[in-house]
Amino acid sequence: MNFTKCIRLAACLLLMVGMTYAAKGGKKRMSIDKMIMDAAPDAQMFDVFHVMPEGDLKIMTEYDMLLTLDQYKKMRGPKTKGKSSVRSRTRRSTGGGRRGSSYPGFSRRQKRKADSDSSLLWPDCTVYYEVDKSFLPEDVNTVELAIAEWERFTCLNFEPSKFAQSRLQFKNGAGCYSMLGRQPEPQTVALAPGCRTKGIIAHEIGHAIGWYHEHMRPDRDNYISINFDAIPMRFHVNFDKYTTDIINDYGVEYDYTSLMHYGNDALPGSITALDPSFQDKMGQREGLTFKDIKLANLMYECASFMKCELKQCNFGGFQLYKAHKTALACECWCDSGDVSDPLVLCSELDSAPPQPSIRPTETPVVDLCYDVRDDCQMLKDKGYCMSKLAFMMDICKQTCGLCSTGSSGGREVCMDHDKGCEMMAAAGLCVTLEPVMQRQCPASCDLCSSPPDPCEIQKNVMASLDYIPNGIPRSAGVSLLPVVVSIAVATLSLA
Repeated sequence: MNFTKCIRLAACLLLMVGMTYAAKGGKKRMSIDKMIMDAAPDAQMFDVFHVMPEGDLKIMTEYDMLLTLDQYKKMRGPKTKGKSSVRSRTRRSTGGGRRGSSYPGFSRRQKRKADSDSSLLWPDCTVYYEVDKSFLPEDVNTVELAIAEWERFTCLNFEPSKFAQSRLQFKNGAGCYSMLGRQPEPQTVALAPGCRTKGIIAHEIGHAIGWYHEHMRPDRDNYISINFDAIPMRFHVNFDKYTTDIINDYGVEYDYTSLMHYGNDALPGSITALDPSFQDKMGQREGLTFKDIKLANLMYECASFMKCELKQCNFGGFQLYKAHKTALACECWCDSGDVSDPLVLCSELDSAPPQPSIRPTETPVVDLCYDVRDDCQMLKDKGYCMSKLAFMMDICKQTCGLCSTGSSGGREVCMDHDKGCEMMAAAGLCVTLEPVMQRQCPASCDLCSSPPDPCEIQKNVMASLDYIPNGIPRSAGVSLLPVVVSIAVATLSLA
Protein backbone atom coordinates (compact mmCIF):
# COMPACT_ATOMS: atom_id res chain seq x y z
CA MET A 1 0.00 0.00 0.00
CA ASN A 2 2.75 2.40 0.95
CA PHE A 3 4.61 1.47 -2.21
CA THR A 4 1.53 2.28 -4.30
CA LYS A 5 1.15 5.67 -2.61
CA CYS A 6 4.81 6.42 -3.28
CA ILE A 7 4.36 5.57 -6.95
CA ARG A 8 1.30 7.83 -7.20
CA LEU A 9 3.11 10.67 -5.43
CA ALA A 10 6.09 10.32 -7.74
CA ALA A 11 3.78 10.34 -10.75
CA CYS A 12 2.10 13.54 -9.53
CA LEU A 13 5.45 15.22 -8.99
CA LEU A 14 6.62 14.23 -12.46
CA LEU A 15 3.38 15.59 -13.94
CA MET A 16 3.85 18.90 -12.14
CA VAL A 17 7.44 19.16 -13.35
CA GLY A 18 6.33 18.35 -16.88
CA MET A 19 3.59 20.99 -16.79
CA THR A 20 6.05 23.60 -15.49
CA TYR A 21 8.54 22.60 -18.17
CA ALA A 22 5.90 22.90 -20.89
CA ALA A 23 4.71 26.24 -19.53
CA LYS A 24 8.23 27.57 -19.93
CA GLY A 25 8.35 26.49 -23.54
CA GLY A 26 9.68 22.99 -22.98
CA LYS A 27 13.33 24.04 -23.27
CA LYS A 28 16.07 26.16 -21.77
CA ARG A 29 15.44 29.87 -22.03
CA MET A 30 17.28 31.05 -25.12
CA SER A 31 19.95 33.73 -24.68
CA ILE A 32 19.68 37.00 -26.58
CA ASP A 33 22.51 36.19 -29.00
CA LYS A 34 20.77 32.99 -30.11
CA MET A 35 17.46 34.79 -30.58
CA ILE A 36 19.15 37.44 -32.73
CA MET A 37 20.92 34.75 -34.75
CA ASP A 38 17.75 32.75 -35.37
CA ALA A 39 15.55 35.78 -36.14
CA ALA A 40 17.28 36.52 -39.45
CA PRO A 41 15.51 34.74 -42.34
CA ASP A 42 18.85 34.53 -44.19
CA ALA A 43 22.09 33.76 -42.33
CA GLN A 44 24.02 35.83 -44.87
CA MET A 45 22.62 38.83 -43.02
CA PHE A 46 25.57 38.25 -40.67
CA ASP A 47 28.16 38.75 -43.41
CA VAL A 48 30.38 41.74 -42.67
CA PHE A 49 29.99 43.59 -45.98
CA HIS A 50 26.63 44.66 -47.39
CA VAL A 51 25.81 46.82 -50.38
CA MET A 52 22.56 48.54 -49.51
CA PRO A 53 19.71 49.20 -52.00
CA GLU A 54 20.76 52.88 -52.07
CA GLY A 55 24.19 51.78 -53.26
CA ASP A 56 26.20 52.64 -50.13
CA LEU A 57 28.32 50.13 -48.25
CA LYS A 58 27.41 49.16 -44.70
CA ILE A 59 29.14 46.90 -42.21
CA MET A 60 27.27 44.37 -40.06
CA THR A 61 29.23 43.58 -36.92
CA GLU A 62 28.55 41.55 -33.77
CA TYR A 63 25.32 40.19 -35.34
CA ASP A 64 23.25 43.35 -34.85
CA MET A 65 25.21 46.60 -35.28
CA LEU A 66 25.03 48.23 -38.71
CA LEU A 67 27.86 50.72 -39.28
CA THR A 68 29.18 52.92 -42.05
CA LEU A 69 32.51 51.92 -43.54
CA ASP A 70 34.07 55.02 -42.03
CA GLN A 71 32.87 54.07 -38.56
CA TYR A 72 34.19 50.55 -38.95
CA LYS A 73 37.59 51.69 -40.22
CA LYS A 74 38.05 53.82 -37.13
CA MET A 75 37.11 50.89 -34.91
CA ARG A 76 38.92 48.07 -36.68
CA GLY A 77 41.43 49.60 -39.09
CA PRO A 78 45.20 49.55 -38.52
CA LYS A 79 46.17 51.64 -35.49
CA THR A 80 48.43 54.61 -36.15
CA LYS A 81 51.17 55.58 -33.73
CA GLY A 82 50.47 58.53 -31.54
CA LYS A 83 46.72 58.32 -32.03
CA SER A 84 44.84 60.65 -29.74
CA SER A 85 42.64 59.21 -27.03
CA VAL A 86 40.98 62.43 -25.91
CA ARG A 87 37.94 61.69 -23.75
CA SER A 88 35.06 64.08 -24.08
CA ARG A 89 32.62 64.28 -21.20
CA THR A 90 30.29 66.76 -22.93
CA ARG A 91 26.79 65.33 -22.98
CA ARG A 92 24.52 67.75 -24.78
CA SER A 93 25.12 68.53 -28.42
CA THR A 94 23.14 70.59 -30.85
CA GLY A 95 25.34 69.99 -33.88
CA GLY A 96 25.10 67.20 -36.42
CA GLY A 97 28.74 66.12 -36.24
CA ARG A 98 31.79 67.14 -38.22
CA ARG A 99 30.97 69.58 -41.01
CA GLY A 100 31.55 68.28 -44.49
CA SER A 101 31.63 64.65 -43.34
CA SER A 102 29.23 61.95 -44.46
CA TYR A 103 29.94 60.02 -41.25
CA PRO A 104 29.51 62.46 -38.36
CA GLY A 105 30.89 62.12 -34.91
CA PHE A 106 33.35 59.26 -35.13
CA SER A 107 36.67 61.07 -34.89
CA ARG A 108 37.09 60.51 -31.15
CA ARG A 109 35.19 57.94 -29.14
CA GLN A 110 35.40 55.98 -25.97
CA LYS A 111 32.90 53.86 -24.14
CA ARG A 112 32.23 51.00 -21.80
CA LYS A 113 29.53 49.73 -24.00
CA ALA A 114 28.81 53.44 -24.42
CA ASP A 115 30.17 55.90 -26.93
CA SER A 116 31.07 59.24 -25.34
CA ASP A 117 31.38 61.18 -28.58
CA SER A 118 28.82 63.90 -27.91
CA SER A 119 27.54 63.99 -31.49
CA LEU A 120 26.22 60.45 -31.03
CA LEU A 121 24.21 61.33 -27.94
CA TRP A 122 20.64 62.53 -28.21
CA PRO A 123 20.45 66.27 -27.39
CA ASP A 124 18.45 67.19 -24.31
CA CYS A 125 17.96 63.48 -23.64
CA THR A 126 15.15 63.35 -26.21
CA VAL A 127 14.95 60.40 -28.60
CA TYR A 128 12.50 60.79 -31.46
CA TYR A 129 11.00 57.68 -32.98
CA GLU A 130 8.28 56.24 -35.17
CA VAL A 131 6.89 52.74 -35.55
CA ASP A 132 6.18 51.39 -39.01
CA LYS A 133 2.48 51.25 -39.81
CA SER A 134 2.81 47.61 -40.89
CA PHE A 135 3.38 46.56 -37.27
CA LEU A 136 0.47 44.79 -35.60
CA PRO A 137 -0.97 46.35 -32.43
CA GLU A 138 0.79 43.75 -30.27
CA ASP A 139 4.12 44.61 -31.96
CA VAL A 140 3.59 48.32 -31.31
CA ASN A 141 2.80 47.51 -27.69
CA THR A 142 6.05 45.53 -27.35
CA VAL A 143 8.04 48.46 -28.74
CA GLU A 144 6.34 50.72 -26.20
CA LEU A 145 7.22 48.30 -23.38
CA ALA A 146 10.88 48.39 -24.39
CA ILE A 147 10.81 52.19 -24.52
CA ALA A 148 9.14 52.27 -21.09
CA GLU A 149 12.06 50.23 -19.71
CA TRP A 150 14.44 53.03 -20.68
CA GLU A 151 12.16 55.84 -19.52
CA ARG A 152 11.57 54.16 -16.18
CA PHE A 153 15.22 54.24 -15.15
CA THR A 154 16.87 57.02 -17.17
CA CYS A 155 16.31 60.65 -18.14
CA LEU A 156 15.85 59.67 -21.78
CA ASN A 157 12.49 60.83 -23.11
CA PHE A 158 11.14 59.07 -26.20
CA GLU A 159 8.92 61.28 -28.35
CA PRO A 160 6.87 60.00 -31.32
CA SER A 161 7.70 61.95 -34.47
CA LYS A 162 7.46 61.47 -38.21
CA PHE A 163 9.30 64.67 -39.03
CA ALA A 164 12.36 64.96 -36.75
CA GLN A 165 15.51 64.78 -38.87
CA SER A 166 17.17 62.44 -36.37
CA ARG A 167 14.76 59.73 -35.33
CA LEU A 168 14.53 55.98 -34.85
CA GLN A 169 12.38 54.08 -37.30
CA PHE A 170 11.22 50.75 -35.91
CA LYS A 171 10.44 48.66 -38.96
CA ASN A 172 10.53 45.16 -40.37
CA GLY A 173 13.93 43.96 -41.54
CA ALA A 174 16.17 41.01 -42.38
CA GLY A 175 17.06 40.53 -38.72
CA CYS A 176 17.52 42.48 -35.48
CA TYR A 177 19.92 45.41 -35.80
CA SER A 178 20.47 49.10 -35.17
CA MET A 179 22.85 51.88 -36.11
CA LEU A 180 25.24 53.15 -33.43
CA GLY A 181 24.16 56.33 -31.63
CA ARG A 182 22.17 59.25 -33.01
CA GLN A 183 22.53 59.70 -36.76
CA PRO A 184 21.92 62.92 -38.73
CA GLU A 185 19.14 61.26 -40.69
CA PRO A 186 16.34 58.79 -39.85
CA GLN A 187 17.89 55.49 -38.76
CA THR A 188 16.39 52.03 -38.94
CA VAL A 189 15.94 49.81 -35.93
CA ALA A 190 15.20 46.61 -37.82
CA LEU A 191 12.91 44.10 -36.15
CA ALA A 192 12.15 40.90 -38.00
CA PRO A 193 9.20 39.04 -36.44
CA GLY A 194 11.55 36.98 -34.24
CA CYS A 195 13.03 40.18 -32.80
CA ARG A 196 9.82 41.66 -31.45
CA THR A 197 10.34 41.00 -27.77
CA LYS A 198 10.83 43.60 -25.08
CA GLY A 199 14.37 42.47 -24.29
CA ILE A 200 15.66 42.45 -27.87
CA ILE A 201 14.07 45.80 -28.70
CA ALA A 202 15.52 47.35 -25.53
CA HIS A 203 18.90 45.88 -26.55
CA GLU A 204 18.71 47.49 -30.00
CA ILE A 205 17.69 50.80 -28.43
CA GLY A 206 20.88 50.48 -26.38
CA HIS A 207 22.91 50.57 -29.60
CA ALA A 208 20.88 53.51 -30.87
CA ILE A 209 21.69 55.61 -27.79
CA GLY A 210 25.41 54.84 -28.17
CA TRP A 211 26.14 51.47 -26.56
CA TYR A 212 28.31 48.62 -27.79
CA HIS A 213 28.27 45.10 -26.35
CA GLU A 214 29.48 44.50 -22.81
CA HIS A 215 31.61 41.49 -23.70
CA MET A 216 33.67 43.65 -26.09
CA ARG A 217 35.16 45.84 -23.34
CA PRO A 218 38.98 46.09 -23.28
CA ASP A 219 39.01 44.60 -19.76
CA ARG A 220 36.80 41.66 -20.70
CA ASP A 221 39.68 39.15 -20.44
CA ASN A 222 39.63 39.69 -16.67
CA TYR A 223 36.06 38.36 -16.56
CA ILE A 224 35.47 36.08 -19.54
CA SER A 225 37.47 33.85 -21.83
CA ILE A 226 36.78 33.85 -25.57
CA ASN A 227 37.41 30.45 -27.13
CA PHE A 228 38.14 31.30 -30.75
CA ASP A 229 38.59 27.60 -31.51
CA ALA A 230 34.86 27.16 -30.91
CA ILE A 231 33.91 30.06 -33.20
CA PRO A 232 33.52 29.59 -36.99
CA MET A 233 36.04 31.67 -38.90
CA ARG A 234 33.47 34.04 -40.39
CA PHE A 235 32.50 35.17 -36.88
CA HIS A 236 36.00 35.68 -35.46
CA VAL A 237 36.04 39.42 -36.20
CA ASN A 238 32.87 39.80 -34.13
CA PHE A 239 34.77 38.85 -30.97
CA ASP A 240 37.81 41.12 -31.22
CA LYS A 241 37.69 43.28 -28.11
CA TYR A 242 37.93 47.06 -28.35
CA THR A 243 40.89 49.08 -27.22
CA THR A 244 40.97 51.73 -24.50
CA ASP A 245 40.76 54.55 -27.02
CA ILE A 246 37.34 53.19 -28.00
CA ILE A 247 35.98 52.30 -24.58
CA ASN A 248 35.30 54.45 -21.53
CA ASP A 249 33.84 52.52 -18.60
CA TYR A 250 32.68 55.60 -16.64
CA GLY A 251 33.85 53.73 -13.54
CA VAL A 252 31.11 51.11 -13.92
CA GLU A 253 32.26 47.56 -13.24
CA TYR A 254 31.98 44.73 -15.75
CA ASP A 255 28.48 43.29 -15.89
CA TYR A 256 27.95 39.63 -16.75
CA THR A 257 24.19 40.11 -16.62
CA SER A 258 24.01 43.25 -18.77
CA LEU A 259 21.27 43.41 -21.36
CA MET A 260 24.12 44.11 -23.79
CA HIS A 261 26.11 40.95 -22.94
CA TYR A 262 25.84 37.94 -25.24
CA GLY A 263 25.48 34.43 -23.92
CA ASN A 264 26.78 31.09 -25.11
CA ASP A 265 23.82 29.72 -27.03
CA ALA A 266 24.47 30.96 -30.57
CA LEU A 267 28.03 29.61 -30.64
CA PRO A 268 28.38 26.95 -27.91
CA GLY A 269 31.62 27.17 -25.97
CA SER A 270 32.51 30.63 -27.31
CA ILE A 271 32.27 32.59 -24.03
CA THR A 272 33.33 31.23 -20.64
CA ALA A 273 32.65 33.25 -17.48
CA LEU A 274 35.69 33.31 -15.20
CA ASP A 275 33.19 33.37 -12.35
CA PRO A 276 31.34 30.11 -13.11
CA SER A 277 28.27 31.24 -11.17
CA PHE A 278 27.54 33.69 -14.00
CA GLN A 279 27.92 31.22 -16.88
CA ASP A 280 24.19 30.72 -17.35
CA LYS A 281 23.31 34.33 -16.52
CA MET A 282 25.00 35.86 -19.54
CA GLY A 283 22.69 36.75 -22.41
CA GLN A 284 19.64 37.60 -20.30
CA ARG A 285 16.87 39.49 -22.06
CA GLU A 286 14.58 40.52 -19.23
CA GLY A 287 15.63 44.14 -19.05
CA LEU A 288 18.17 46.68 -17.85
CA THR A 289 20.39 45.71 -14.94
CA PHE A 290 21.64 48.02 -12.19
CA LYS A 291 24.94 48.61 -14.00
CA ASP A 292 23.11 49.26 -17.28
CA ILE A 293 20.97 51.84 -15.52
CA LYS A 294 23.93 53.42 -13.75
CA LEU A 295 25.88 53.72 -16.99
CA ALA A 296 23.01 55.37 -18.87
CA ASN A 297 22.52 57.89 -16.04
CA LEU A 298 26.23 58.73 -15.95
CA MET A 299 26.57 58.84 -19.72
CA TYR A 300 23.69 61.27 -20.15
CA GLU A 301 24.51 63.07 -16.88
CA CYS A 302 20.91 62.67 -15.77
CA ALA A 303 21.27 63.89 -12.18
CA SER A 304 22.99 67.10 -13.27
CA PHE A 305 20.67 67.62 -16.24
CA MET A 306 17.63 67.29 -13.97
CA LYS A 307 19.08 69.75 -11.41
CA CYS A 308 19.82 67.31 -8.60
CA GLU A 309 22.10 68.53 -5.84
CA LEU A 310 24.99 66.19 -6.52
CA LYS A 311 26.23 63.94 -3.72
CA GLN A 312 28.52 60.98 -3.27
CA CYS A 313 26.79 57.61 -3.13
CA ASN A 314 28.08 54.68 -1.07
CA PHE A 315 28.48 51.07 -2.16
CA GLY A 316 28.86 51.86 -5.87
CA GLY A 317 25.50 53.58 -6.10
CA PHE A 318 24.34 56.51 -8.22
CA GLN A 319 21.76 59.26 -8.00
CA LEU A 320 18.48 58.58 -9.76
CA TYR A 321 17.11 61.93 -10.82
CA LYS A 322 13.44 61.08 -10.22
CA ALA A 323 11.29 59.54 -7.53
CA HIS A 324 11.31 55.76 -7.49
CA LYS A 325 9.24 53.40 -5.42
CA THR A 326 8.61 55.31 -2.17
CA ALA A 327 11.81 57.41 -2.33
CA LEU A 328 12.10 61.01 -3.47
CA ALA A 329 14.05 62.22 -6.48
CA CYS A 330 17.85 62.42 -6.44
CA GLU A 331 18.34 59.61 -3.90
CA CYS A 332 21.25 57.17 -4.08
CA TRP A 333 20.36 53.75 -5.45
CA CYS A 334 22.43 50.57 -5.37
CA ASP A 335 22.46 47.12 -6.92
CA SER A 336 19.74 44.78 -5.66
CA GLY A 337 21.15 41.84 -7.62
CA ASP A 338 17.70 41.18 -9.09
CA VAL A 339 17.18 42.00 -12.78
CA SER A 340 13.40 42.11 -12.34
CA ASP A 341 13.77 44.77 -9.60
CA PRO A 342 17.33 46.08 -10.06
CA LEU A 343 17.47 49.02 -7.63
CA VAL A 344 17.60 49.19 -3.84
CA LEU A 345 18.20 52.30 -1.75
CA CYS A 346 21.85 52.49 -0.75
CA SER A 347 20.72 53.66 2.69
CA GLU A 348 19.15 50.24 3.25
CA LEU A 349 22.46 48.41 2.73
CA ASP A 350 25.13 47.68 5.31
CA SER A 351 27.80 46.83 2.75
CA ALA A 352 28.47 46.83 -0.96
CA PRO A 353 26.88 44.05 -3.02
CA PRO A 354 29.23 41.10 -3.66
CA GLN A 355 31.39 41.33 -6.77
CA PRO A 356 32.23 38.47 -9.16
CA SER A 357 34.65 35.90 -7.78
CA ILE A 358 37.23 35.40 -10.52
CA ARG A 359 39.11 32.10 -10.41
CA PRO A 360 41.16 29.95 -12.77
CA THR A 361 38.67 28.41 -15.15
CA GLU A 362 39.34 25.77 -17.76
CA THR A 363 38.01 26.37 -21.23
CA PRO A 364 35.31 23.75 -21.76
CA VAL A 365 35.90 21.09 -24.38
CA VAL A 366 33.19 21.49 -27.00
CA ASP A 367 32.21 19.55 -30.08
CA LEU A 368 33.17 21.81 -32.99
CA CYS A 369 30.88 19.90 -35.32
CA TYR A 370 27.61 21.76 -34.87
CA ASP A 371 25.11 23.87 -36.82
CA VAL A 372 24.90 27.56 -36.02
CA ARG A 373 21.30 27.84 -37.22
CA ASP A 374 18.16 25.75 -37.04
CA ASP A 375 17.36 25.93 -40.76
CA CYS A 376 20.40 23.97 -41.96
CA GLN A 377 18.40 21.04 -43.28
CA MET A 378 16.33 23.37 -45.43
CA LEU A 379 19.51 25.00 -46.77
CA LYS A 380 20.98 21.60 -47.49
CA ASP A 381 17.81 20.61 -49.36
CA LYS A 382 18.34 23.70 -51.54
CA GLY A 383 21.77 22.41 -52.48
CA TYR A 384 23.72 25.01 -50.48
CA CYS A 385 26.13 22.41 -49.12
CA MET A 386 27.51 22.27 -52.64
CA SER A 387 26.74 25.68 -54.14
CA LYS A 388 27.75 27.75 -51.09
CA LEU A 389 30.43 25.57 -49.61
CA ALA A 390 32.42 28.24 -47.71
CA PHE A 391 29.24 29.67 -46.22
CA MET A 392 27.84 26.30 -45.16
CA MET A 393 31.19 25.22 -43.73
CA ASP A 394 30.77 27.98 -41.12
CA ILE A 395 27.00 27.81 -40.64
CA CYS A 396 25.84 24.22 -41.18
CA LYS A 397 28.94 22.09 -40.75
CA GLN A 398 27.16 19.18 -39.10
CA THR A 399 24.20 18.93 -41.47
CA CYS A 400 26.44 19.17 -44.53
CA GLY A 401 28.93 16.64 -43.18
CA LEU A 402 31.72 19.21 -43.37
CA CYS A 403 33.34 18.34 -40.06
CA SER A 404 37.07 17.82 -40.45
CA THR A 405 38.60 14.76 -38.84
CA GLY A 406 41.59 16.95 -37.91
CA SER A 407 41.92 19.01 -34.73
CA SER A 408 41.63 22.34 -36.54
CA GLY A 409 38.07 21.79 -37.69
CA GLY A 410 38.88 22.72 -41.27
CA ARG A 411 40.66 25.97 -40.34
CA GLU A 412 43.69 24.94 -42.37
CA VAL A 413 41.66 25.74 -45.50
CA CYS A 414 42.57 29.19 -46.86
CA MET A 415 39.43 30.74 -48.34
CA ASP A 416 37.15 33.76 -48.11
CA HIS A 417 34.39 33.88 -45.52
CA ASP A 418 32.23 36.69 -46.90
CA LYS A 419 30.38 37.14 -50.16
CA GLY A 420 31.70 40.67 -50.56
CA CYS A 421 35.41 39.83 -50.30
CA GLU A 422 36.35 40.27 -53.95
CA MET A 423 34.67 43.66 -54.14
CA MET A 424 36.23 44.81 -50.86
CA ALA A 425 39.68 43.71 -52.01
CA ALA A 426 39.24 45.58 -55.30
CA ALA A 427 38.34 48.69 -53.29
CA GLY A 428 41.66 48.54 -51.41
CA LEU A 429 40.32 47.35 -48.06
CA CYS A 430 43.00 44.66 -47.80
CA VAL A 431 45.24 47.54 -46.71
CA THR A 432 42.90 50.05 -45.06
CA LEU A 433 41.02 47.33 -43.13
CA GLU A 434 43.85 44.82 -42.86
CA PRO A 435 43.09 43.34 -39.39
CA VAL A 436 39.63 42.27 -40.59
CA MET A 437 40.35 41.43 -44.21
CA GLN A 438 43.30 39.14 -43.52
CA ARG A 439 40.97 36.76 -41.67
CA GLN A 440 37.67 37.41 -43.43
CA CYS A 441 39.02 37.52 -47.00
CA PRO A 442 42.45 35.83 -47.18
CA ALA A 443 41.91 34.47 -50.71
CA SER A 444 40.80 37.80 -52.20
CA CYS A 445 43.66 39.58 -50.41
CA ASP A 446 46.19 37.12 -51.93
CA LEU A 447 47.21 35.76 -48.54
CA CYS A 448 46.81 32.11 -49.53
CA SER A 449 49.92 30.24 -50.63
CA SER A 450 47.88 29.05 -53.60
CA PRO A 451 44.38 29.88 -54.87
CA PRO A 452 41.69 27.89 -53.03
CA ASP A 453 40.72 24.80 -54.99
CA PRO A 454 37.12 23.63 -54.44
CA CYS A 455 38.08 19.97 -54.78
CA GLU A 456 40.83 20.28 -52.20
CA ILE A 457 38.52 22.17 -49.86
CA GLN A 458 36.00 19.37 -50.15
CA LYS A 459 38.63 16.75 -49.37
CA ASN A 460 39.93 18.67 -46.35
CA VAL A 461 36.61 19.29 -44.67
CA MET A 462 34.58 16.16 -45.33
CA ALA A 463 33.98 14.16 -42.15
CA SER A 464 35.33 10.99 -43.79
CA LEU A 465 36.41 9.66 -47.16
CA ASP A 466 33.27 7.57 -47.23
CA TYR A 467 30.92 10.54 -46.91
CA ILE A 468 28.23 10.59 -49.59
CA PRO A 469 26.55 14.02 -49.94
CA ASN A 470 22.82 13.76 -50.63
CA GLY A 471 23.23 10.20 -51.78
CA ILE A 472 25.63 11.17 -54.60
CA PRO A 473 28.85 9.12 -54.77
CA ARG A 474 31.86 11.13 -53.67
CA SER A 475 33.50 11.23 -57.09
CA ALA A 476 30.34 12.57 -58.70
CA GLY A 477 29.84 15.13 -55.93
CA VAL A 478 33.37 16.46 -56.28
CA SER A 479 33.08 16.73 -60.05
CA LEU A 480 30.24 19.22 -59.60
CA LEU A 481 32.17 21.55 -57.35
CA PRO A 482 34.19 23.52 -59.91
CA VAL A 483 30.89 24.41 -61.57
CA VAL A 484 28.88 25.39 -58.52
CA VAL A 485 31.45 26.80 -56.12
CA SER A 486 32.23 30.46 -56.77
CA ILE A 487 32.91 33.60 -54.79
CA ALA A 488 30.26 36.08 -55.88
CA VAL A 489 29.43 39.59 -54.83
CA ALA A 490 25.76 40.07 -54.16
CA THR A 491 23.67 42.77 -52.65
CA LEU A 492 21.52 42.08 -49.64
CA SER A 493 18.71 44.37 -48.62
CA LEU A 494 18.67 44.76 -44.85
CA ALA A 495 15.86 47.26 -44.70
